[in-house]
Amino acid sequence: MALGDLFAIIFFEKNIAALAIFHVSLGDTVASLVGQQWGKKKLPFNPRKSWLGTFSYVAVTFIGGLFFLAPLPAFLIACLGALVEALPLHNFDNLLIPVTVSIAARFFL
Repeated sequence: MALGDLFAIIFFEKNIAALAIFHVSLGDTVASLVGQQWGKKKLPFNPRKSWLGTFSYVAVTFIGGLFFLAPLPAFLIACLGALVEALPLHNFDNLLIPVTVSIAARFFL
């Protein structure tokens, strides 16, 4: 996670880096907690992740993204981050989430 955050901090403006760090720290954490506690239906391409965890990631990062972006870009980036988080990458998602979110947010800011 630290490498992904460092990438965002070094290569992007402060607001993009803050959005990326928010996604990986709060979004990923909420998805994990909600998915482990209440997520019964697993994703077909990753049985370690649940639909409820993925939806909670989108909800939390969309709401947080509204502090940085307009609603549509905030929603699109939240969905993109959730997709990366849901992929069967084990712990590489913590590196790829801030990188992906930073690159995507750069197009909207």
